[in-house]
Amino acid sequence: MNVNIANANLVFGGKLPFINLPGSWLVSSRRTYYDLILGPFAKNAGLIDESASFPSFEDVQAKITFGPFKASKFIVNAIFSKDGVDIIPGSSNKNQDSISVRDITKNDVIGLAWHYAPSNKFLSKTTLSWYRNNGDANFGGELLDPVVNREIYDPEIRDSLKALGLFLGIGFSSKYTFRKYSLSNNTIFFTKNHKAEIGGGIDVIKTDLQFKIQIDERLKAFLQNNPNFTALNESFIEGKNYYRGHIYAQDRIKLSKQLYIQPGIRFDYYDILRKAYLSPRINLSYAFDKLTTLRAGAGIYYQSPGYEKLVDGQVFYDLTPEKTHRLDAERATQFIFGFERWLTSEWLAKFETYYKKFDDLVVQEKLTGYRYQYYINDPNNQDPNYISNPTSWTRSAVKLPYDSLTSTPVNGAKGAAYGFEFYIEKKSLSPESKLSGWISYSLSWAQRDRDGLLSPFRYDQRHSLNIVANYRILKWLELGARFNYSSNFPYTKPLGIKPRVVNDSLAVLPIINKVQFDFNFGGESNKLADKKPDYHRLDLRVTAYTNFWNLDWSFYIDVVNVYNHKNVIGYDYYIDENMKLAIKSIGQFPILPTIGLSARF
Repeated sequence: MNVNIANANLVFGGKLPFINLPGSWLVSSRRTYYDLILGPFAKNAGLIDESASFPSFEDVQAKITFGPFKASKFIVNAIFSKDGVDIIPGSSNKNQDSISVRDITKNDVIGLAWHYAPSNKFLSKTTLSWYRNNGDANFGGELLDPVVNREIYDPEIRDSLKALGLFLGIGFSSKYTFRKYSLSNNTIFFTKNHKAEIGGGIDVIKTDLQFKIQIDERLKAFLQNNPNFTALNESFIEGKNYYRGHIYAQDRIKLSKQLYIQPGIRFDYYDILRKAYLSPRINLSYAFDKLTTLRAGAGIYYQSPGYEKLVDGQVFYDLTPEKTHRLDAERATQFIFGFERWLTSEWLAKFETYYKKFDDLVVQEKLTGYRYQYYINDPNNQDPNYISNPTSWTRSAVKLPYDSLTSTPVNGAKGAAYGFEFYIEKKSLSPESKLSGWISYSLSWAQRDRDGLLSPFRYDQRHSLNIVANYRILKWLELGARFNYSSNFPYTKPLGIKPRVVNDSLAVLPIINKVQFDFNFGGESNKLADKKPDYHRLDLRVTAYTNFWNLDWSFYIDVVNVYNHKNVIGYDYYIDENMKLAIKSIGQFPILPTIGLSARF
């Protein structure tokens, strides 16, 4: 049992009860408390309605093992989880927005496995599994125009703001269910100098996806101007079944006491593409002595698109048959080289470097569209009244070309990821060992190339340093520390402001007759061109161990972000009263102390 003010976790296990069979069982359950602790506080403060709830997460995991019998063991695994949020701002809510949010997600897995080992030279594992991921999301209401500094507006003038056209309507609803049925087997043969393995499997995927978007034309113009938003159909309903199949073979060959080689090959068939792929791989291992090992590997890997990958990919692709018949699977060619050495019986050091080349990356199709552009009559006049006056702007004589993304997938990009990581670990091998932990440092690059324009991948992170240490001060008292320093992720920084254009016309606020503006994110060369400030954080935990009531107890105090550093996770932009771009950083949580306890019986 582990309980603190944020969540609780219970784990129970034992031998099979009531039946005279060998085996064991284990059940684990987790739940967060945000809805139970923060929810009542927000309701009492009038921030949300009584019917609303805060985010929550809960799951149950179970495992039952039957056996071992003479040569067989049977295993049943199951996971059932749910997380979601259902928030509706109340009438006394201090924000100007009136938004309802509902997002419920469930993930369920059931797996059956048969392990068969008639001798120590043969092992076969057969697995049958079922997986379901389904979600129900609704988002709707009215948003204050994203370019407005909401902090300077009093909620009591909401009606006035609405009359001025500063509230933009939005409605979004989606439902999806992804189901996967899988059958696989891998069999291993052991001989004196070989460890040969063959296997294969098939996945049957059933997808049901539907969504609908209703959005104000002015908000649509704002989103289309932002390169962080991708093309999305306004409505989509698709139910599709397809399968993936694979077979593979590999053999780990002992050439000498020091040298091992493992060649392998894999065959994949992707029904959604109606195409097959062959992937060779090879690994090498050379032990200079009992303490030092050198490893190297190379291989080709493929990945197919699929509706079940759209949720995490954050990009929508129309994968109907007429869109995918010319599509290829994404390909990665990978090279890895590693070195490992035991410095002493307690200290282990590792070094690894890698290079991955990506081809046929799936991106949204880019077409040339045409639209009017507006130019200020006097670029040197910075008077806010002049800039916001509709008569100060002139429309281009003809529509000008621009790049327009669609939801059609194409193999339109390539890329590379490369770098190295150094790792050193101090293991705790005896009760006398007081210090344990590890240090790792990585230097990496991740880049994408589309149409000859090289840009960083959105998860490109140059430096990452992690230090974890545990020190046993007394027999019953332990101090733990974790420090992380890393370069932050790239982002697209706006260059300034520009007038909003809706249906080829200048967007003008009613009543006050002023131009509405958008952020100017520049062209493709400015996308992900800036990086957020470096991230660093120190967490500490003090744990006291004791025993009473025949239970092993541990009581701990956690302090997250000990020195209260504001790590930036994003930015909020707005246009100030001088018609200039203004920026506010959005930080992660500040210093956060928690207390908790664990009990084992």
